[in-house]
Amino acid sequence: MKKIALWLLIAVIAGAVLYEVIEWLQYRERQNVSVSRSPSAASLENPLLMASRFLARRGLTTRDEPSLHGVAGRLGPHDTLVAMRADASLPAREQRALLHWVDAGGVLITSFSTQKSGHRPSPDDDGEEDSGNPLLASLQISAVEDSKQEGPYLIRPPALGYQLTVTTWQEQALQPSTSVKPDWTDAGGHFLLAYKRGSGWIVVLGSSRLFDQHALLQRDNAQLLWELARINPGKAWLVRPGAPDQWYARLWATWPQALITLAVLILLWVWHCGVRFGPLLPVHGSQRRALLEHIRASARWTWRRNGEAQLLQAARRATRALLERRMPEWTQLPPDELTRRLAKRYDMPQTELDAALNRPVTRHPGAFAAAVATLQTLRNKL
Repeated sequence: MKKIALWLLIAVIAGAVLYEVIEWLQYRERQNVSVSRSPSAASLENPLLMASRFLARRGLTTRDEPSLHGVAGRLGPHDTLVAMRADASLPAREQRALLHWVDAGGVLITSFSTQKSGHRPSPDDDGEEDSGNPLLASLQISAVEDSKQEGPYLIRPPALGYQLTVTTWQEQALQPSTSVKPDWTDAGGHFLLAYKRGSGWIVVLGSSRLFDQHALLQRDNAQLLWELARINPGKAWLVRPGAPDQWYARLWATWPQALITLAVLILLWVWHCGVRFGPLLPVHGSQRRALLEHIRASARWTWRRNGEAQLLQAARRATRALLERRMPEWTQLPPDELTRRLAKRYDMPQTELDAALNRPVTRHPGAFAAAVATLQTLRNKL
């Protein structure tokens, strides 16, 4: 009976588990839940970071640049440049270099931006604004302020067999010039204007944020970027808007540890120089300086001719003469007793006093200097 009950219990549990598995597979669905995350510091610093990685995953070689300044000289003849904003801070020499690069076969993708610094429309203005992008001056494009056109926009690139739908915000309706007509546009002719220039292309967009992080996820914006970037087989250069940082800011951002180490080393070097050289010595008068130089020269000449005994004996005579004036009764003492009493009274090592007053003169410069210094110290204490 016990075995039958155990097998029945196992069968019931197995049936319940099998029933739950079948119900899960038939009636339950997998749901994707999106979790919002704050953007990274890199994406906040570079609005085109997602666009660059998107093109790189599609097989294009991409280059991210912090500014348009200095890029013209590094572009290849079959590259694509995505510079959504350019202003008058770009030197005229670089503007000409970029336009020559387009003439040679480059593809420039940029946007229309109006002048905002101190510009006030006059009553004679017909509701149009001129571009603040210096690279578009020859195209004579203008923006219509009172345009009612809104996205999404339908765009069909020449190499594509169907239309793309793009959407963005902060867009401007573009008005091409009647004298400089675009080679192809969007369906409405007011958001994307493409001009053939020499062997290259200039593609003008009505929004500078079409390929930013969030806009790239909308509609067919990423597909449009891909179609424009592969017009040329070369690299795709994506340039952030704005002027370049100062050289010291770029240096600090690139090598902060090296700069801190260099500053610490300079401080240590200055401290070492101050400790090594110390305060400046007083400048002696010309007569006194001549006398000191004469004394040093005489002593050097005597030392070189084995006159160390003569030099030390002169110091000993001066010390004994002072001792005879101060304590005449001690001059009659034996040398050992004299050095013992002097060491006890003036708190000086007896061995050093004995070497300075009694022992034979040595040729070692250190021992000679020590004996002279001991005699000078003793004279100062007498």
